[in-house]
Amino acid sequence: MELTFYGEDSKVLQSATLLIKTEYGTATCYYYPTEVTEYGRETGFNLTIKAKGSLFSHKYLLDTAQEVIDIAYPIVYPDGLA
Repeated sequence: MELTFYGEDSKVLQSATLLIKTEYGTATCYYYPTEVTEYGRETGFNLTIKAKGSLFSHKYLLDTAQEVIDIAYPIVYPDGLA
């Protein structure tokens, strides 16, 4: 996970990035809490999922972290964390 703030002394979050890679797939999520985003991404949770063996990735724009977990978890951890 990587967090980016507006300035060196700022405590205002600009973006957060989470990357999960497992033998089953990859989930990348960028979170932008404000209208100022990188690379033209939209405010909110920008999730990209690619399951192992799949030719295509799927992209989602979500409102909550729980929605990200609900979509990503079964793909990158199909057997759970056991």
